[in-house]
Amino acid sequence: MSHTVSPDDHLFRALSHPYRRHAIAALASTNSMTLRDVSNTVVSRTYGAPLTDVPSDAVTDVYLSLVHVHVPLLEDAGLLEYDPHRERIEAVDLEGAMRLLSVVADDRSPVGSAR
Repeated sequence: MSHTVSPDDHLFRALSHPYRRHAIAALASTNSMTLRDVSNTVVSRTYGAPLTDVPSDAVTDVYLSLVHVHVPLLEDAGLLEYDPHRERIEAVDLEGAMRLLSVVADDRSPVGSAR
């Protein structure tokens, strides 16, 4: 049986990890950030603490995970472009991702209220 993958399926996969959701949320407000700034934002949001309160090995782990896994996946999904020479991330098309995140985060929605 053949299964076609919808654009929403790609978005759900792209947004399935909290690091990727945090990165997209950070980029949505500025459209362009350095990889280090995105990583620092992801660390702060993930740990719910200022960057200075997070162990340095955890900061390094998040950065490397973004470089090798999460940013390439978000780039493949068409949500951002990454220039490794400048270490700069540019938002491409975050409208669908932000709409999906707002629905999932909305407690009144069927997705948000499922227990």
